[in-house]
Amino acid sequence: MADYSHFGIPPKEWADFLDRTGPLAQTTIERDQTIEDLQRKTNESRDAVSARFMTSGLSDKIHWVDYDIPTRDGETITARAYEGKYARAVTDSRLPVYLFFHGGGFLFGTLSSEDATCARIASELPIIVVNVCYRHTPQFKHPTQVYDAQDAFYWVSKHMDDLRGDPEKLIVGGVSAGASLAATLTIRENRSRDKKKILGQVLCIPWLSHPDIASKKSDGRVGSYSQNECAPILPRVQIEFFTRALSVEDPKDKAIFASNADDDELMGMPKTLMLVCGRDVLRDEGLDYAERLRNLGVPTKLTVFSGLPHGFQRYLDLPSTSRWFETINQGLEWILSEEAKI
Repeated sequence: MADYSHFGIPPKEWADFLDRTGPLAQTTIERDQTIEDLQRKTNESRDAVSARFMTSGLSDKIHWVDYDIPTRDGETITARAYEGKYARAVTDSRLPVYLFFHGGGFLFGTLSSEDATCARIASELPIIVVNVCYRHTPQFKHPTQVYDAQDAFYWVSKHMDDLRGDPEKLIVGGVSAGASLAATLTIRENRSRDKKKILGQVLCIPWLSHPDIASKKSDGRVGSYSQNECAPILPRVQIEFFTRALSVEDPKDKAIFASNADDDELMGMPKTLMLVCGRDVLRDEGLDYAERLRNLGVPTKLTVFSGLPHGFQRYLDLPSTSRWFETINQGLEWILSEEAKI
């Protein structure tokens, strides 16, 4: 494995941020607290942060509609479709659709917790963003999350008329655990005989490997699982906690971990936008995956946020946070453009 340790050195903006805020609290189970208690507490916090941004003017720029999506086990999950009011006001044409899966280790996240992220994209670009609230651990184990993502994709593909979306411009993406779902979904559809075309994928700080495999590939002290073992927000113990809750029996499972795919399964993949954080245990698997795609001829655009931890973008007073969102918007425009490579 290549040495990416130079990406792990914290920048001045992070030191300045900690000087203002003090040390960050880790998301851990406290004594006498259940995993469900932690889930509820974290989701309430995420919902509150998102709501503050929505009420600060963002909600005035978009409108949304909720849809119930049937799943293969007879249940339903909810998706929320966001449209920018300006984009729809200036055109009656069908718009591109961005199918989005949230992060949170498959444990955290609600429909409302992603409102600000999705509304921001929809308010700034002529794109319909469909936010899927797949089911979470510990109530639902693997492969429920994978199946929910697939069922949501097929539902969106069949309901483009209802969404007023362009079936030729469907993009899938997500953050962290959600990027895992997007990555494996794209591989599956790329290999399917009756595949419904995916124009591109957006993989933000993706979780692509089982920790047992990723840590063994980690090159001594310079590997991300060693260098970033105690990193803020997502230390190694946290990703291992998420993995246990997910209950993946086989670390080589291709359905959930895209890094397990063979090269022939990755050939011919659509345009790929990747965002990787340098001070992240998931760093090396993300960079290795981007390199594999490029070597296989897949148009791949990669941005590394050197020295910043997994999920730093939740802190809006960091200078790099605005660059994070700008990178996603520019990447979506690149996927929709005729430009093949960078």
